[in-house]
Amino acid sequence: MDPSILATGCDFNMGYIPFCFTETDMEGIMISAPSWYVINKNSPNYDECLAFLNAMATTEAGHDYMLNKAAMIPAYTNVEGTPSSPLSASVMWWNVNGNNYAWHQYEMPSGWPKTDLAPCYELLAGGAVDAAGFEELMKGVIANIPQA
Repeated sequence: MDPSILATGCDFNMGYIPFCFTETDMEGIMISAPSWYVINKNSPNYDECLAFLNAMATTEAGHDYMLNKAAMIPAYTNVEGTPSSPLSASVMWWNVNGNNYAWHQYEMPSGWPKTDLAPCYELLAGGAVDAAGFEELMKGVIANIPQA
């Protein structure tokens, strides 16, 4: 999910916060699988694909790959541990604690995330504002969300 962020040398705490554009307070974050694995039953490589997925789900090497090398949130219930990356670990924490909701990103006003919300995160990531400044910026853009 986020190994590329770690590769940049970021050393600040990372995580996710609940969305704030809903009419009711949220106690968690929006989570769903961004993709999933399927095997075409007519593939000439069907057996190899099935072996790969079984190895991911059932071997220590597969578990290590998912958690540490790919920083994935495992879909398999038998995989124990936490992803090595902070954003994946944050998503997993919210999910394990039952604080998850379905996605609603398409309900945000058109362009608002990029034009209003993203600059707040950029200022925080770049060190132009501290946590208190970020909170104030977020309160301002949330208070001025355009009505769809």
